Amino acid sequence: MLGESKVRELLNQVLAFSKAEQTEVIFRGTDSALTRFANSYIHQNVAESNTEIRVRVVYGKKAGVASCNDLSPESLSRTVQTARAIAMRQRENPDFKSLPAPQPITPVQAFVEQTANFTAEQRAQVVNVICKRSKEKNLVAAGAFTTASFETAVANSLGVFAYHPGTYADLNAVMMSDTGSGYASVTHPDARKINPDAIAKEAIEKSLRARNPITVEPGEYTVLLEEYAATD
Repeated sequence: MLGESKVRELLNQVLAFSKAEQTEVIFRGTDSALTRFANSYIHQNVAESNTEIRVRVVYGKKAGVASCNDLSPESLSRTVQTARAIAMRQRENPDFKSLPAPQPITPVQAFVEQTANFTAEQRAQVVNVICKRSKEKNLVAAGAFTTASFETAVANSLGVFAYHPGTYADLNAVMMSDTGSGYASVTHPDARKINPDAIAKEAIEKSLRARNPITVEPGEYTVLLEEYAATD
């Protein structure tokens, strides 16, 4: 996490590089860690830190966008120039009016320190509950538990600046029997609010109900999907 002051400084630097009529800069930084499990045991722990700068420049009704994840001044300047080169090769967009001007922004509190500092050992304790419940029902568990912190910011040449830090924890699990499977997941800003017992129970119940499926003839059917099907 770079923090609001550093991010603001970075975005102002990019704006200073641009000679376009209007410029927008978006920053995204993420620190994430994931514990993946299959066959009812943990088989992978990974962690990633990444940042991205995305620049949009506007010349009249032409716009170009370019991005990078190298925050050095040379890279940021090069990204601005790439966005300009793309804009020069675009057709005019008759519907484009302007980038947004400053307006009141309501802050949202979504950063939980405990989630940002969640350890691999703590994730293993959560996953262990899932795996134990699967074995109790003679099922096989698979899935992943992710904890992450992120910061997002946007600034433009009209005076807009907004910064938002946040965290999230995401647990998903699949329970598999010999002839059926069940899925469950949950996401929350606070990793301590994740209830692995509830996720295990939901996935187990679906897996047991899915056993011994019957053949359905081809045709048109009304299909009811759970919320998970539209979560993305």
